[in-house]
Amino acid sequence: MMIPDKTADRSPMKLLRDGETQFEITVRDLLRIFGYERRGKLTVIEIQEALNTQGLIANPQFDQCDIDWEITISKTLIGLSNFGVPIQRFPR
Repeated sequence: MMIPDKTADRSPMKLLRDGETQFEITVRDLLRIFGYERRGKLTVIEIQEALNTQGLIANPQFDQCDIDWEITISKTLIGLSNFGVPIQRFPR
């Protein structure tokens, strides 16, 4: 496993062009953005937290598919239910 470069820009959000709400990327390339070659438990947690923080979601989940599969990274639209509970809406 590669040691991540802490100075690297590890933001998948930079891959979204103006006006886009999603993009496709291989799992391998997503890992490379974060400076990794493999999906260990801590790597998956770090990447998932970064996606969540940036309001992004991976479909299918990047830890549940082959490393060379393409996944879609999408912006999520977060709102509150009538009970104040966060809900996710996926872009159409």
